[in-house]
Amino acid sequence: MTQLSLDIDIDEPPNAYLIDDPVEKLEMYHPRETLLWLLEQQYGPEVKLERTKDSRANGVPYRCPCPVHHNPGDPRGLVYLDQHLRVHCQSCKATKTMPQLLEDCEIDPVEVLKHVQENLEELQQRYKLLDPDIEEELTRSWQGDKASTVIKLANVEQTTHSNPQPPSVAATLNFDNLDYINISLPDSWNTPPELEQALLDLQQAISTAAAWSSPLPELQSRIVATEQDQMEVQYDERSCSEIFESKAKPKQKQSANSPIGADDAQSNLTLVLTTTTAERDHLLSCDKFQPVVVTPSKGSLQECRNELAMIPASEYLLVIPERSVCTELAEFLHQRTRKIVARLMIPKNQSLLEISTEELAKLPIRQLQPKPNADASSKAGPIITSMQDLLARDLPPRHFLLDPLLPEQSIILVAAAAGTGKTFFAMEIAYAVAIGGKFLDWVAPEPAGVLYVDGELPLNLLQERIRLLHQVHKHLPDNFNLLARDEQEKGIPCLSQPDGQRFIEQALQPDTKLIVLDNISTLVRNGLENESRSWQPVQDWTLEMRLRGYSILLIHHTGKSGDQRGTSSRIDTPDGAIKLTPLEMPLDEGETSMMLTYIKPLRHARKSKQTEPRKLIMTDGFWEWEAAEQTNRERITELLEADWKQKDIAQELGITPSAVCQQVKKIKGDKTNDKAAWSVR
Repeated sequence: MTQLSLDIDIDEPPNAYLIDDPVEKLEMYHPRETLLWLLEQQYGPEVKLERTKDSRANGVPYRCPCPVHHNPGDPRGLVYLDQHLRVHCQSCKATKTMPQLLEDCEIDPVEVLKHVQENLEELQQRYKLLDPDIEEELTRSWQGDKASTVIKLANVEQTTHSNPQPPSVAATLNFDNLDYINISLPDSWNTPPELEQALLDLQQAISTAAAWSSPLPELQSRIVATEQDQMEVQYDERSCSEIFESKAKPKQKQSANSPIGADDAQSNLTLVLTTTTAERDHLLSCDKFQPVVVTPSKGSLQECRNELAMIPASEYLLVIPERSVCTELAEFLHQRTRKIVARLMIPKNQSLLEISTEELAKLPIRQLQPKPNADASSKAGPIITSMQDLLARDLPPRHFLLDPLLPEQSIILVAAAAGTGKTFFAMEIAYAVAIGGKFLDWVAPEPAGVLYVDGELPLNLLQERIRLLHQVHKHLPDNFNLLARDEQEKGIPCLSQPDGQRFIEQALQPDTKLIVLDNISTLVRNGLENESRSWQPVQDWTLEMRLRGYSILLIHHTGKSGDQRGTSSRIDTPDGAIKLTPLEMPLDEGETSMMLTYIKPLRHARKSKQTEPRKLIMTDGFWEWEAAEQTNRERITELLEADWKQKDIAQELGITPSAVCQQVKKIKGDKTNDKAAWSVR
């Protein structure tokens, strides 16, 4: 028997149902005031809801600060009020409903309701009301008036579907049917009086359908109807409303085997892959997996994997119950695109369709790692790409974690002598990435997860560094995670060994984008420091992690020469290398000064004030900087130490090769004189 879903409108007496749940009361009667009160706990009493333009068209009447990550003064949160309040952050991509916000604040909803009601007038002063008709619609929507949720479609009276009219009721019903005349409800139903008449009418309608004796109407062919009158739904990026319009312009034909949902894909969005259209619809009902969920239109995911690899995506999330299929597809996608592949962990003995939307959003996501110990015979063969194919491929642009210093999927080296302040410097970079903030004049476009691996500091000293960060910034983000040597039972294994590399990978979180290794001397202990082959395993691992989507910030010591200590091969693979040199200048207590120069220029960034050498001064955790005027001789000395050729130095500095040659002779002569003077002493 087919189960029917019925909407029954019944005139209920006033106060027929009393709402005792404080969460429902807040959601139905005071959603904006409650949101303001919750934001006030994070941002202070000055927080407001900012009215947007044309709120009826775009569906977003207000903007507010994000309730998840801390961004004071920057309203990146979009407030939706249709049916129920929810806030979506454009930076961290988090979406929170009212019950989730109340749960996160860890305050009893009864107390929240009490505070909101006591300060209702003051909270209402912090937002502007919408147009009266919109306010009326929203109020009915919040309080359960189904009339306000009716979707008004385009006028379809002139449609070309010409189905015949059904015959009149009098000609088709058999009034001698006793079952039709004597309809009653079973006593076992214990039907409430107010529902009795409605259920009797439904029983009568079912009996009428069973007694239908005329021929069924012949419907038009679906193909003909589609050709004559095709309606398509388009999503206007400038609004949140659906635009229904007739198919006037010819649309580019797609293959019949094109995956369903591929049209919604973008290079900056996660591509969710599942196996059936029913599972796709179920995933799209959960905000967490919107807006791109793709399933094959024909066959299996494995059969259309080449098409899947060509769909634009920033990363992949596989929602596939079969582990073997999931692993095989993940290996193919990673080898083909070098993008992160993760898997939604579906509980055993449970179908995806059996999981509710609320439980679906809570399921863990685990990143799938390539096999670390796969032998050479099991590795995939080389993938050759022609120049034409590479130019035609839709590759995502390179985004920055901290612009212009630190792109996504990059390796940056920072070298400094002991006591210079390199750990403070590295922590400020990591903190800016975590909150989507600024350090110096480098800007993080959006928050990203950080794993800070410390292999040197005692736990109490590390705590002091974090306390100083908190004193300066007044906020500690949840996505800044620490892996401290002193907290590990057996320390952190050497990173030149597979055990040490796996140890770091096990500490990574799903949102981690940046790994800080502080410092190389304590985390890489095997082999000789001056031998390039001792560094080779770490170099291979960092390159592999970069291919998997991570950025690496390497912290290292400088040697007696002032250059980074050990083999010069350490600066071969990084995208840039920074040197911090302590300055000998009179300083007040609590001040640290240093010169920032580049051992290896940032190959991903153009020359600008943001990438030039500069003087840095840190005072009790607060940083100041100014441009450093460096002579050609000083710059030539640095580039010679970095093994630059003289013709490349001339091109970098914009001077003639002969001028460089003269300066090189003087530099070498000065070094010879210094050695001679030292030997005389």
